[in-house]
Amino acid sequence: MKEVVDYGTARRNRLSRPIKGKLDKHGEGAGERHAQTIVMQLPMYLLEEDGTFYHPLGKDGLPKDGKDDRPLVSLPRYRIKPEMQKEADRYVEAVMDFQAALLPGGQDAIHGGSLNLDEHRPHLQLLVDPFAANPRGKEPDALLNSFSYTFGRHPKDKINFPLRQKVDKRSRRPVFDKAGDPVMVAIGADGKMEMYHQRFKDYLVEKGFAIEAERDPVRHDRRVVGDMIDYGEAMDAAREAQEQSQTAMADLGAALETEDSAAGLMADLAAEIDVQKVELAAERRAADARAAEVIAEAERTLAAAKEKAAHAEANGYDAGLAAGVAEGREQGRTEGLAAVERERQAGYETGRAEGLSAGREEVAAEHTAARRAREQAQADAKKVAEALAEAERRRDAVPEYDPVAAVQAMEVARFDAGERLRIVQRDDNGAIVRDEANKPVMVKVNDELDREGARLYRGRSAGAGMTVGDRAKQFKGSLRGGQHEISKGAEQSKHRGQEGMSR
Repeated sequence: MKEVVDYGTARRNRLSRPIKGKLDKHGEGAGERHAQTIVMQLPMYLLEEDGTFYHPLGKDGLPKDGKDDRPLVSLPRYRIKPEMQKEADRYVEAVMDFQAALLPGGQDAIHGGSLNLDEHRPHLQLLVDPFAANPRGKEPDALLNSFSYTFGRHPKDKINFPLRQKVDKRSRRPVFDKAGDPVMVAIGADGKMEMYHQRFKDYLVEKGFAIEAERDPVRHDRRVVGDMIDYGEAMDAAREAQEQSQTAMADLGAALETEDSAAGLMADLAAEIDVQKVELAAERRAADARAAEVIAEAERTLAAAKEKAAHAEANGYDAGLAAGVAEGREQGRTEGLAAVERERQAGYETGRAEGLSAGREEVAAEHTAARRAREQAQADAKKVAEALAEAERRRDAVPEYDPVAAVQAMEVARFDAGERLRIVQRDDNGAIVRDEANKPVMVKVNDELDREGARLYRGRSAGAGMTVGDRAKQFKGSLRGGQHEISKGAEQSKHRGQEGMSR
């Protein structure tokens, strides 16, 4: 920790202009921003639940919910999958390389960091600065704080960053000028972060990490009002339920595959037992061969004994000695063969019993796991089906939008407005009509529109004035600018356009 602090302090001491504002008790600048903490979460496909849970805190520092005897909100903690450890290490290295390329000072701008594995989700925290090289005469290693240029709004943004179309903050709709062209503005802080995020995604995809290449506009750009909020939430719930249904079906398929693998294991066990039978048969043949060798050796010994007995008898020895030797040899050979057979049979039975017991236990365990997985998958599929039905119910409850009825309602409202509003009456030459007191005569907007429309129609029917096509082009242009020029005089055109045709 001290090494990181000393390194950051040394970097700050190289600034050609001191940081504006004073340091507070935490060592942070109360004025100019000059450091940044970057937190990068590890992708979920690298993680798995570790079996523990935590209670997220609200803005008041207390666990969420838990009021009125409701249970606390519990969320699972995650850890890196053992088989994904190398991939996680590669991800951390890739993130640090990307951040170094993004900062003006490169790798030197990273003061230090840590990979936190003891919180709800493994993540990398980096402490960086936005200082850029600013060599000056006797200070070739001087630095300049470029926080605004890197992360905020800066005067050079229009030169060094691509412009973007202006968006209304309330409606989130693109803004156009009077000529109908998009209003382009500097990228700004928000635009830079969006650009950095997209670059980061493209970088990770190029490096081969399994992350989404594009942002989901349904989740990120949903800006609706009124009943459409319920409709959007219902559609989101339906989409999530569908995704969960696909996941559950995949789990069910995996469970079925597991059950199939259990059946395959039983077949493999049967094949293994057959192999053991073959091996035991080979051992029996070997034991028979050894017994044959013992018998042959006994026969050779007996023949030798007979030969010695005959020789002894020929030389005057007791003939009973030879008979005794022959009888003893024969009895020993018989007892030896019986012992060999008993040993072979005991080995065969023991091996067969052990193999069958181990195989049955493995198959039973695999079958139990497959059954539990299938039951869990079926339960999850049931929950997903219920969630999908609820989402469809909420979606069907949202009232349908009828564009024809909406347009008719707008036309009625426009007519009512024309009945209520009054404008100055003009004659066919465009002059204001006055009463006996020399005051302008006020008439309803609808009456003036009817009279003016009839006059224009009569003139065009006689071949005078603009064609319908020319008038349509002029009307389209006036809609873009927010004004409707319908007569020759500039003041008269502005007045009649704002008070007449625009209504």
